[in-house]
Amino acid sequence: MRQTGAPATPTETTVTVATRPLVETIMVTGRVVPRTTIEITCKASGTVVAVPVQPSTKVKKGDLLLELDPREETRNRQRARVAVASAQARLEQARLTLAYEVTSLGVEQQRATAALAAATIVAEDARERAARLGILLEKRLAAAEEADGAKREKAGAESSLIAATLALQDLDARERLLESWRRDVTLAESAVEEAELSLTDAEQRLADTRVTAPIDGTVTWVNVEAGQIIASAISTVGAGTAVMNVVDLAQLQVMVNVPEADIGRIAVGQKASVGTDAYPGRRFLGVVQRIAAQGGRAEGQQNITYEVLVQLDGLDLPLRPRMSAVIELTTLDVKDAVTVPAGAIIRAKGKTTVQVRISGKDEERPVILGGSDGVNQQILDGVSVGDLVIIPEKGTSRWRPKLEIGDE
Repeated sequence: MRQTGAPATPTETTVTVATRPLVETIMVTGRVVPRTTIEITCKASGTVVAVPVQPSTKVKKGDLLLELDPREETRNRQRARVAVASAQARLEQARLTLAYEVTSLGVEQQRATAALAAATIVAEDARERAARLGILLEKRLAAAEEADGAKREKAGAESSLIAATLALQDLDARERLLESWRRDVTLAESAVEEAELSLTDAEQRLADTRVTAPIDGTVTWVNVEAGQIIASAISTVGAGTAVMNVVDLAQLQVMVNVPEADIGRIAVGQKASVGTDAYPGRRFLGVVQRIAAQGGRAEGQQNITYEVLVQLDGLDLPLRPRMSAVIELTTLDVKDAVTVPAGAIIRAKGKTTVQVRISGKDEERPVILGGSDGVNQQILDGVSVGDLVIIPEKGTSRWRPKLEIGDE
């Protein structure tokens, strides 16, 4: 700004429109976070007998982290095994009983059928003999005592026939009782299945007394020691006792909060460069992996920000969780961008223009802007490579051409 009344020195210059690499970045702060963090809680309750790890201990998946006193669960497993053996014995007994009843009934049915057939023949013979003797008695060719004997034999044979028929019917009723034996077998099978499930549960509870690492990682903190009694995360109303944390430090990420005004220029897959106070001369590369769908306000802040997750390239980086970081997000990277100096842009009356000099004459031409690195401005439409663009005089407002700053 110049003093009122002081003459302005014209400094108008011209620049030829050209193509150049254009990189646009956003600088934000964030923090290093591990890709995976697992809070370890116990499914079982009991007294801690061993904690073979400490903070910073590196573990492999399946390594022992903590062990509870297994004696009670060992006894419960043994009880469950006994219950399974008892249920299996009852099932075997029920099956043998059913097999015996089926075989026995089959034999008796065969005997009863044979006895009925024999009784039928005897009864038929007795009827025929009684009938013949009755005819002979009428003709006085047979004695009355003989005819009476034939009648008695007939009555006895018919009685035996009725008894054989009833015996076979009794066996038919007994056959229906086999369903009761079959149901006993089904119930015994169900009892065995239930006992086996109880055994599986007991074995799982015993296995739960040994807490192992769910992933390859590093123990970051331990909240338990030998002799302490801890609560189960399943049997209690709360989440149970958190005993330790295991994090995956092989692949690290950076969580940053991007202001609302800049979030529109962030996209998944964009490149990022990360710097930290711990390694001041070193940059770590990464890409944007995730953008929060909903923004929020940090405590004590008024502006809306969006969480953006940057995945760092490489494994086993020297960074540590919760380190502060400064992230440079590349929002534009064009190799051959048509650009003019940012000072050549004129904004007035809702229009964006540049002044182009053609054959010694100045022409105001509307343009469509792209990205900017703060020095050069990308032009998407309105000028071409080789055009001569005028940069307004210093001291002239870019918002209202030819209006001296300080004029009223």
